[in-house]
Amino acid sequence: MKTAVVAAWLAAELMKLPGSHAPGETREEYVDRAGEVATDLAEEATPYANGTGWTSTELAAAGAIIWYSETLLDKRIQVGEQHPLWNQDHGLARCGMQLHVSGLVPQDVWEHLTGPGSDPMRLCAQYGLRVVVAQARQCGVFIGFRASRDRVAKTFASFATGGKCVPTDRDWKRADLWISMMAHRPDHERKTLPGYRRAGPKEVPADVKTQADGLVDMLAFNKAHLGDTYTIASYKLLVEKHAEGKIGVSVFIEDPPTKH
Repeated sequence: MKTAVVAAWLAAELMKLPGSHAPGETREEYVDRAGEVATDLAEEATPYANGTGWTSTELAAAGAIIWYSETLLDKRIQVGEQHPLWNQDHGLARCGMQLHVSGLVPQDVWEHLTGPGSDPMRLCAQYGLRVVVAQARQCGVFIGFRASRDRVAKTFASFATGGKCVPTDRDWKRADLWISMMAHRPDHERKTLPGYRRAGPKEVPADVKTQADGLVDMLAFNKAHLGDTYTIASYKLLVEKHAEGKIGVSVFIEDPPTKH
């Protein structure tokens, strides 16, 4: 999906949320800045969308939820000004994603995360998503998986605590906000199956993949079968259009609501 499409969608979603305006900041300035945040997140998420884990849409949305939840998109925090209420972890956290110095965020980078202009904002998105991906990997919910409420909540928990993948009520609320945002994603026209979600590459057993491949060969790309579903144990196979209009078979896995 084109980055510009993801950025426009993300900006529109951020505008639905009540943000924090800095003194003297106009609505137009706030909208423009939110749009820049959305663009930076969409562009910085793209390199991670290589088919091995979350999509760029899922990752960019997770970054946006963190940026919004941590700072309400308040300009003062991104430019490095003192906020009358938030101490930013007593000065240890910087920029919209509230990043700390770490192995992922070196001191020299951390010092340039805030300030006026576009460069600090882009740096915040770049290193913020680097930390998000690292925390999702730490929780074992990135490689081979698509994002889900449960996986995003664990990632948010690890992001906030530096490695503990046990969501609190705050993390579940943020995950629910992510779900709400994703409900309007640009690729939402893709068919869904109630009670199932699209399986990630590593979630598909060899025997299911073999049957899916065999189904593709058997159908011989016959468009008459578009929308047909086939059940294999806890999996469903869906015949649908893939890249460049080709007919393919997608694998879905049972996804019961997470209990907590």
